[in-house]
Order: sequence, then structure tokens, then C-alpha cells
Amino acid sequence: MEIINYSGEKGNNSHCTAMISGSLSAKKIEWLKGKNDEQTLFEKSKSGRYTLSDWDNFLADVKINGIKDPILIVVEQNTFDCNGRIINFASPKIFEGSHRLQAAIQLGIDIKVDIRIFGHANHQKLMSLL
Repeated sequence: MEIINYSGEKGNNSHCTAMISGSLSAKKIEWLKGKNDEQTLFEKSKSGRYTLSDWDNFLADVKINGIKDPILIVVEQNTFDCNGRIINFASPKIFEGSHRLQAAIQLGIDIKVDIRIFGHANHQKLMSLL
């Protein structure tokens, strides 16, 4: 994994303070939710919102060509109230690529990831979740 650190204000979720690029086992990150807390696993069917034939075509393409674009994972800083209590635990979330992740899980392959960390969230050991 390649890590690039940037300066930025701790706790400010508009400041990207690190970028990490590399490959991970899809199984290692299958628990991540989407940016709006949606579940990214296809629980009702193996093809999600795709028709079964479209999904099978997508999987066949991935088998031949691989996954071209990395998925984007964003890690933000926790949000606190005025008394210092956490009101929003900022867990890593998939911003782009939930279908690519599901394909990688079904095919048992590693997936390229780009991880953006905001507000020095990595100092809260959130990265250990990945």
C-alpha cells in the first residue's frame, strides 16, 4: 500500500489528510457500508439491481479484463457534540465501487482501492478496521 500524508486541520472533514492506494482482499472489506449507510452486499440476490444476465456479463468481463478502476473508500473524523461525546462514529465507507466490490467477492479476487482520509481520522485508529 502506498501512503501519502498531507497537512490539514485535525477534526476537519473537509481536509484530506492522507491518501492510501493499493490492493486488498475483497473479503477483508466486504463489511463496509456505502456512503449513505446502505448495505453493499447483495443480500436479496446475487446480482443486486442488475438483471441476472447483465450481472453474469459483468462478472465474465471482470474475469477476462479484471477490475479497471479502484473502489473509493472514505474515512472521516468522528463528530462530537459540545460536551465532547461522539454523536457520529465515522467508520470507513465505500463512496464508489460497491458493484466492483461485490464482483471481486464473488470471484474471490483482490481489489484495487483508493482510500481518502479526512481530518486525520487515521489517528483514531480507524484504519485498523481495514
